[in-house]
This record gives sequence, structure tokens and C-alpha cells, in this order.
Amino acid sequence: MTQGTSGDITTDPQFVDSVGGDYRLQSTSPCINAGDDALVMGTTDLDGNARIVHGTVDMGAYEYYGLLSSSYIHISGMDGSTVNFDSSNGRLYTLWWSTNLVDGTWTSGASVSGDGTAKSLTGPAVSSPACFYQVKEQ
Repeated sequence: MTQGTSGDITTDPQFVDSVGGDYRLQSTSPCINAGDDALVMGTTDLDGNARIVHGTVDMGAYEYYGLLSSSYIHISGMDGSTVNFDSSNGRLYTLWWSTNLVDGTWTSGASVSGDGTAKSLTGPAVSSPACFYQVKEQ
């Protein structure tokens, strides 16, 4: 990430849909955890969610609440496992699972709408010794 001046960045902030007015951050945004905690005003973002998640405040008016794009959870076993995560208001979260990260095949599973509270999704029972899960935010 290239630093500008006065706390600005010169790279694409990767908003969800800036043309449509959605200035929430995508999971790959360089603005995640790039703010200055000393400058935080208030305890919530414009969606009413906690202002600091993942350790450091994000740049911009909205705190990113989903899993970071590189996050996945490895769970050994064949019975469906539950993944817990924090949600943002008005966002849709879908559980994706894979038994083989090498071939890059992921299968979508259950979904849940976010409301700013903790949520959970349960994966399927699989006949593989290991299953990997990720939650994607829309």
C-alpha cells in the first residue's frame, strides 16, 4: 500500500460499490486495519456496528465486519462443523466449504443475513478426513 499524506492512501480503497453509493469495504481493501485508533470519534460506524474490529480501526465511515479474504478455517472430522463470526447490518453471509484446497473447488452452503450481532453457520457432513470453511460476505 502506498501512503499518501495526512493519513491518506493513493491505492484503490476497494469499496463494495462506490458508483452506487456503497462505501463499505471489500475483504481485500487496503483500508482494513489502516486507520488511527487515536482519531476515532464515537463507538459505532454509520451502520451502527462497533467501530473497531480485527484490532485496529478501518479507514472510512464503515468498519469491515466479515472475515478477511485470506481467512479460512480448517476443521478435521466428517460431521458438520459450526463457524461463528460477527455480522454487519444488511449484509448476506454464505458458508463455503472445500475438502481439497489444492484443486481450488469450493461449494456454497447455508446463508444468513447480518444484523450487527454474532452469527453462526453449520457446514455439511462430508466423507473426507478434513474440511475447510470460509464465510463470504455480500
